[in-house]
Amino acid sequence: MMVSSPLHRHNVKPNLRKIKSNDSIHSPSQKANKKIGHRTGIKLSSFKPAKIIAFTVVAAFLGFVYLTHVFATQKLLGQVHQLQKKYEQTQQVHDDLKLRYDRMIGPVNIYRKARELGFINAGPADQILEVR
Repeated sequence: MMVSSPLHRHNVKPNLRKIKSNDSIHSPSQKANKKIGHRTGIKLSSFKPAKIIAFTVVAAFLGFVYLTHVFATQKLLGQVHQLQKKYEQTQQVHDDLKLRYDRMIGPVNIYRKARELGFINAGPADQILEVR
């Protein structure tokens, strides 16, 4: 409230705050809600308990689905590691058998079998071939 003397009435600035008649009815908390709603663009009175409960249920459901997905992914990753280990063991057995097979059909065995069948070893090629 401004108090002015009668002598300086012409120097008094006008009151820029306009008072509405319905502002006196609202409580201070409703004024605070209006200020917050004015800043954020939403009214706090628009949040009904049913909406909050529904939002909470939806958020809980999405969290449950996410956690289920994470645990299922970890289980599948464990299975993938098991299969990789089994594959590597099988690959090692395959390589061992292939080496054994290669030794069985290698040149030493072929020469031995040829001698058993009566073939004669010609020896190294000592002759030099000249091409004109």
